[in-house]
Amino acid sequence: IYEFLFSNYGKTLADENFNNKHSKPGTSSMTNFGSNTNNSQFFITYIELPFFHDTYIVLGEISSGMDVMHAIMNQGMLDFD
Repeated sequence: IYEFLFSNYGKTLADENFNNKHSKPGTSSMTNFGSNTNNSQFFITYIELPFFHDTYIVLGEISSGMDVMHAIMNQGMLDFD
């Protein structure tokens, strides 16, 4: 499973650039474990996240379907405590 979650070219990917920012909902970015450790997992933002600007590489943005994101977020979160 570890190999499946990461790049076919190695365990992780180098940082490309931080030109695109997390300045609006619907921004899609790669996860990482620090500098030059990007992998094939990703997340989509629900709000603007300026503290992610120079930490996570932006892949793109959601152009349609944000209504689905809103519906999911309106379901609330589970409390496992």
